[in-house]
Amino acid sequence: MLSNYFKARETTLISSLIDLSVVVIFYFHEIESKLVSNFKLNLDFFCISIIWILISYVCGRYSINNKYNYEKLISIFTKYLLCLAITLTCILFINLFTIIAKNEITYANNFYEIIFKISFISLLMQIVFLNFYKRKNKKKVNIVFLGRSIEKIKIMPDEKNKLKDLNLISLSEYKDDNQKKLFEIVIDEEIDNKEEINFLQEMSLKRVLIYHPIDFAEKYLNRTLVEYLDWQYFKKSSLPSSIIPLQLRFKRLCDIFFSFFIIISSLPLSLIVIILIKFEDNGPIFYSQIRNGFDNKTFKVYKFRSMKVNSEPNGPQWAKNKDKRITKLGNLLRKSRIDELPQLFNVIIGEMSLIGPRPERPEIDKMLVEKINLYSYRYSIKPGLSGWAQVNYPYGASLEDAKNKLSFDFFYIKNYSLLLDLLIFFKTIRTVLNLYGSVPYK
Repeated sequence: MLSNYFKARETTLISSLIDLSVVVIFYFHEIESKLVSNFKLNLDFFCISIIWILISYVCGRYSINNKYNYEKLISIFTKYLLCLAITLTCILFINLFTIIAKNEITYANNFYEIIFKISFISLLMQIVFLNFYKRKNKKKVNIVFLGRSIEKIKIMPDEKNKLKDLNLISLSEYKDDNQKKLFEIVIDEEIDNKEEINFLQEMSLKRVLIYHPIDFAEKYLNRTLVEYLDWQYFKKSSLPSSIIPLQLRFKRLCDIFFSFFIIISSLPLSLIVIILIKFEDNGPIFYSQIRNGFDNKTFKVYKFRSMKVNSEPNGPQWAKNKDKRITKLGNLLRKSRIDELPQLFNVIIGEMSLIGPRPERPEIDKMLVEKINLYSYRYSIKPGLSGWAQVNYPYGASLEDAKNKLSFDFFYIKNYSLLLDLLIFFKTIRTVLNLYGSVPYK
């Protein structure tokens, strides 16, 4: 299923690969060929190249659609200047830090010249690629929906871009235009129309791909439709027992290593947050909650307090837009997810993982278990600091949001892999830096 995720983002992947190619070619032309290569120079060049590529991804410079006009060119150039400015600022701060710490400069003036050259060539290559992409004349793929399958999928507004290359049509629309080439069929379990049944039999003989709505959503929307789930589905999927134990052991090692790394590297930031929380209202620094975890076992998590003291006198409730319970500092902490940093200790002791479905409060879980089919199955693996739902869907503030997020959690459980964890990790960085953290869905 991940192959379809990457296919839907082929322009992002190709743009990033173009940048990587520019970096590699530049290295061999400017450094290796001039015999000035040494370990420190190679390391410095590698680090600054990674910084440029990561900043380009975070700022959305690789996100390209097939619209090629004046406004798009302005957007490309603006993002290019933004990425260049941030990269140069990073180099400047690294130099200032090393001057203070070691009394030496890490990146000499020639590195500023290098990043200017790489970025400019990258900009030109991006414009050339965009022009080529526009001329490809991609035709939309026709997918016929039979029964009430299209109604049950409930495509969300943010998902329309994923389906931009698909033409979702009914049987009557397909028959009205004989020139349309059929690619796939999606059928509902309740199909009983004779015309549709005959059409289905005819197309199956022609080996046209036929999907259940669950398979369609997993392939193109990267989520599992909660409305269709039952125990038979999970029995056939044999999950999560299909997850290879070696993968889980490696995941655990990564959890411990990166948790210690993030705790140590974010220590100055955590100290600043502690001071600001105290300065704002002189209340407690931390806020603890009981959450449900693996196998529905409860555990206590700690967060940097982002709400006013005694903000829930009537019991737990979902956050909402412009929630008056959240402090001014807390609003920033939530959007950047800095308030979750203390939960790294839960990861170290094994109650959580860095990546996995977010743990929920028992009071809210009790309500959701009664209203959403197979909801508790999300605790068949360890909960995480960030998950597939968190990087694909805004902060949930209703029962409908909980259902939508659960569809992403189930997709993660079914399609678990270390590659998917890595993808979530990088998307989380982008979410944090863009301050998309805890904004309730409108």
